[in-house]
Amino acid sequence: MLDERTVRIEDGTRPFVGVRGVEPDTVAFLEEQGYVVDPSDEASSCTVLIEPGVLAAPSNKVDLIAHIEASSGPLLKLGRWPDEAKSAFCLAGDLDALSLRDYLGRLTWR
Repeated sequence: MLDERTVRIEDGTRPFVGVRGVEPDTVAFLEEQGYVVDPSDEASSCTVLIEPGVLAAPSNKVDLIAHIEASSGPLLKLGRWPDEAKSAFCLAGDLDALSLRDYLGRLTWR
């Protein structure tokens, strides 16, 4: 588990999702999706600002995520683990094989 999360941000647009006047459930949902949410007075300087007027347009959470992802500015997002997974396993292959037969031949133990 990561105890501290620190990122250095240059002056200008802050790569967060600013929220102002939205329900706590919406804020919790955005944080669960991995967005860094800023409810402070500086929320208007974030890449995306979610306000009650903005939420009237998206009809559901999928539309809200689409609205956020459509932003053209920088956006900091933490990856989330599905179903509270504690680890991951990755199996990668060698993609420079000349043919499927060559590729499968490399998988055999010699």
